Amino acid sequence: MKEWHKSGSFGEALRYAWSGFSYVMRSEPNIRRHLYAGLLAFILAFILRVPVSHLLVLIVISAMVLALELLNTALELLQDFVHPEYHVSIKLTKDITAAAVLVVGAAALLVGVIIFIPPIIALLAGGA
Repeated sequence: MKEWHKSGSFGEALRYAWSGFSYVMRSEPNIRRHLYAGLLAFILAFILRVPVSHLLVLIVISAMVLALELLNTALELLQDFVHPEYHVSIKLTKDITAAAVLVVGAAALLVGVIIFIPPIIALLAGGA
């Protein structure tokens, strides 16, 4: 049986983190959707020349969505391993962590609307 050990170096820790991120990117369509939405927001931010402060808010909220989706996936994997058969408590914890992703995703959408609507209106009005 393979033994666990702590990362011996920062490089090793980065390889483990990248391995986890790569796994989730390959196996979870929702994180890919969140990533594409974030990339679209950044492209739009550069096209519309939003202020740096708004760009920083986009970075933070996008990172929060991705991080929460990663945690949600990790918890689901652990729950499936520990308790593979159906149990109402496992279902509820999965539903609750999914709800946490939904809350942050909705906040990200609201942030995007608040950031992008004024420059889009200005562009359409010919003022940009």
